[in-house]
Amino acid sequence: MTIIYNQNLQGLKRMHGCNAQKFLQFYTLRKDYCYMKLSCSKVLLLFIVPCLTLFFACKKEPGTGGLATIKGRVYAYDVNDFGNKLDSGYYGGVRVYISYGDNTGVDDDVRTDFEGRYEFRWLQPGSYKVWVLSDCNTCTLLQTQDLELVNVNKKREEVQVRDLIYQF
Repeated sequence: MTIIYNQNLQGLKRMHGCNAQKFLQFYTLRKDYCYMKLSCSKVLLLFIVPCLTLFFACKKEPGTGGLATIKGRVYAYDVNDFGNKLDSGYYGGVRVYISYGDNTGVDDDVRTDFEGRYEFRWLQPGSYKVWVLSDCNTCTLLQTQDLELVNVNKKREEVQVRDLIYQF
């Protein structure tokens, strides 16, 4: 090893003059730094890359935890026993339901404000069902529903639903 080092030192002295010793010291430090850098990159590959893969590979299902919003209004009308409309307008206090994805049950509900507005916030992209239930004297089970299928395509999307109809 010493012989090779001395031969290299003599060759470097010829090429670089008297700074050959300093050049060799710098080269040795540079070589150690590159080895250390390679070790750090191995740590990155073995630890951080799999963690990032798991984080980004997980498919987000429809539901809460996102930044999207579904909003709309509920239009109500009062119908007598003969089917004639007595009164109508946007109605407050109506419960609006939502189900996430293929779920058939209720996942969440909100009540409309005094102007008939409602919002479901913090949703993930996906498909949703939004509906209201209202009384109906001539319907099976004495209830009817107005259901709307809604698709949220983007993370920060704000989807406006058509007016849902509520009768009392």
